[in-house]
Amino acid sequence: NDDRPALRVTFFGDTPATSQMYWRGPVLMDYDGRTWTRSRWLGHLPPPDVARTGTTWDYQLEVEPTDRRTLPALELPDAAPGGARLSWDYGLETPTPLSAVSRWRMRASPPRAFEPELPQMIRQNALRLPDGYNPRTVALARQWRAENGPGGDAAVVERAMRMIRGEFGYTLSTPLPGRHAADEFLFDWKRGFCEHFSSAFVILMRAAGIPSRVVTGYVGGYRNPFGGYWIVRNEDAHAWAEVWLDGRGWVRVDPTAAVAPERIYDTLDDRAAAGFNALPGVLPMLDIGDWLRRGWNDLVLGFDATRQQALLRPLVLEALGTRGLVALFAG
Repeated sequence: NDDRPALRVTFFGDTPATSQMYWRGPVLMDYDGRTWTRSRWLGHLPPPDVARTGTTWDYQLEVEPTDRRTLPALELPDAAPGGARLSWDYGLETPTPLSAVSRWRMRASPPRAFEPELPQMIRQNALRLPDGYNPRTVALARQWRAENGPGGDAAVVERAMRMIRGEFGYTLSTPLPGRHAADEFLFDWKRGFCEHFSSAFVILMRAAGIPSRVVTGYVGGYRNPFGGYWIVRNEDAHAWAEVWLDGRGWVRVDPTAAVAPERIYDTLDDRAAAGFNALPGVLPMLDIGDWLRRGWNDLVLGFDATRQQALLRPLVLEALGTRGLVALFAG
């Protein structure tokens, strides 16, 4: 429940619906029965082919300091901005940690077909499951595969989503998982948050023979009426799934979002409502405070050599040179 800003976003032109604001971060391919991690073997591959739709979003991203090198981006980035690299899974990486406030101009377009030809190496990684884990999930997946046939991948995905919509709930209060985490979630708890939904869903899909992976990042955003920009907070961190379907490539599936509204028992907003943010008039004050912080970032990020000279020009100090300026300001 961390409401500090992680990203600030200004759109130029069209703005996507909040439900389409998926800010892509690390893609997790490897699963050892307990933990999802990024692939250690696929990082050398180039970005795959993407057929774009006609929609394009032009935006500026301001990233708060972090110790990471992953640059979140609206799905899917058209290209890597200067100072970043586009990886094989369409994530953006920077050569050094984003340890200071940084600003990036980017464009994004939703895909029509995302890697429609799947290399065998990636397919094998996207189907791999460790032996001896989650036997009930594996059995259910094999049953669905037998009932839907070898070409029924989309039907298996929809069947899983119907199950989640009809039987599952969202809550932040969950017990610690045991050895068979997906089994416990799918058959016993039937309640959890995005980490549980995305992990169990991908395990179920892989057991059914459908290449799939976990994608992490942020989702949504809040429009600050003071300044007209969007704030994505740390508490907007999210995990969803991607499945690979013939003819379409990687397709985003968010099982957490499939939970029926009447089955959402405990949210971050519920917990925040009991605290300081619930006081009347606090939200506008917070909005103004963030707008002022953004203005400070504008000043700091834009204080380049040209603006420094413009500041000194009325004082007839621009010709002093480096030593002269050091002596002056030291004095």
